[in-house]
Amino acid sequence: MSKCHLERDGGDYIVIGWDSGPATFFCIVQMAADGVDAEPRLWLGALPGDVYADPGPLIEALEKMPEVPPFDRVRLREELLNDQAADDAKRVYSL
Repeated sequence: MSKCHLERDGGDYIVIGWDSGPATFFCIVQMAADGVDAEPRLWLGALPGDVYADPGPLIEALEKMPEVPPFDRVRLREELLNDQAADDAKRVYSL
């Protein structure tokens, strides 16, 4: 799967990407302060039937979370759609 890390200090895990196996976009927001065993604050595109063919709803969900740092919405969408088109399962990058 491709993974785009949205940079933030403090060990927080904020990722959005393309998973070619189930053919879905996904995003995960897990905050270090919540502890290692805590449930993610947001996890979309991870369960069977939870399929996102377009990254728009995930980008919107991330934008609504105060924990997520600002990011370039247009560039992120373009990068994710490029990953989907290339069915790139190994790309890892940051914005």
